[in-house]
Amino acid sequence: MNKFVDIGLPDKMDIQHHSDHMLIKHKWFGSGIVVVSFFVIIWNGAVFGFYSDMDADAELMEKLFPLLHVAIGIALTYYAIAGWLNKTIIFVSRDALNVQCKPIPFGMNKRFQVGDIEQLCSQKRMPRREGGLPIYSVHIISKNGKDTVLIDGLKTSEQALFIEQEIEKYLEIESKDKPIGWVGYRVPQRSDIDKLIAKGSSLTTDEFEKFMKRK
Repeated sequence: MNKFVDIGLPDKMDIQHHSDHMLIKHKWFGSGIVVVSFFVIIWNGAVFGFYSDMDADAELMEKLFPLLHVAIGIALTYYAIAGWLNKTIIFVSRDALNVQCKPIPFGMNKRFQVGDIEQLCSQKRMPRREGGLPIYSVHIISKNGKDTVLIDGLKTSEQALFIEQEIEKYLEIESKDKPIGWVGYRVPQRSDIDKLIAKGSSLTTDEFEKFMKRK
């Protein structure tokens, strides 16, 4: 029997149960979107100012060069608008699991057949820059061993664990021991792997946790 952790409803999450399906919604909006929005205003203002000050008889290349900055401004504006309005919606039924981003299309739609799903796992990863906050994602492990990201960009482990647990409960998927490096554990580095190999034995999750705490 699965043992689920009662974490309540995490920030920016919503869940709706219907007769034949379940909806899990995750809002994109956060402080990071506000920062991006301010940057977009400054960026687009600078580009507009550049073109406003340009002489009418300027060379063709001089007019075309800033187009790259215009394209960047458009892309950032699109992202900022999506950040204010969008939600990632996970539709779960007994047959299929669908992921969509609405109302602004963002090319992240996915579909999984329930019969192909072996388990769900939540992963934590640290950004490359020092001092950055961790990012969490939920993955689907297929019966053929394929690892596919279900949703990424989550800010807290509670959000990832909530999505994982609610889908497992609804679909009655057995929650198995998680692979090393998933939520609750520091992602192992190359030196960690070398030490595990040198140990010459397969560590359980508890043993690995103790091993990582000694580092």
